[in-house]
Amino acid sequence: SGALGDEGAHEEQSDADALGAHGASGAKEQVGDRASARAFRQQQQQAAVERQYIKNILLKYMCATDTARVPIEAALATALQFSPDEVQRVQETRTANATAAQAGKSWFGFA
Repeated sequence: SGALGDEGAHEEQSDADALGAHGASGAKEQVGDRASARAFRQQQQQAAVERQYIKNILLKYMCATDTARVPIEAALATALQFSPDEVQRVQETRTANATAAQAGKSWFGFA
């Protein structure tokens, strides 16, 4: 009877160990899921902040005079991570537009 009792106790312990291992694994998965959900929420919040920042810069740009646009262009280029080629393209376009505007105003002082 003692040997059988020992064997039954051993099986119960093995089951408990298996459940404990599975329970720990499940707990780790839950912690991982919570961390993933928290990271996702933080990414969503960061994206919302970035969109609002870009929206505000773009609104200022659209309402600005030509001379006030230059520093706003720099802020947009930074926020949107323009490449050096893209920055150069914007600068060249601004210069060409300013030259064209001056040429159009030169005869009577207005377009």
